[in-house]
Amino acid sequence: MEITEFEVDALLTLSSLSGPTPFTYPFRLAPTGHRTHLHFEASITGKGLPGPMALLAPLASSFFERGNANKS
Repeated sequence: MEITEFEVDALLTLSSLSGPTPFTYPFRLAPTGHRTHLHFEASITGKGLPGPMALLAPLASSFFERGNANKS
């Protein structure tokens, strides 16, 4: 994992360096006094998946979006 984006008091993005499922996790930072709250907005993509796994990406994205819609 590596930090791929950082803006003081605004943004922290972590990305995978290797592994079977590539990911990028962006966190919005919200300073509150002596603490910082992390707000994570999840999304899923098949970008970077190898071989047959890439073919399942649209299906996974569809299920993920439907699951997020049910939580609102």
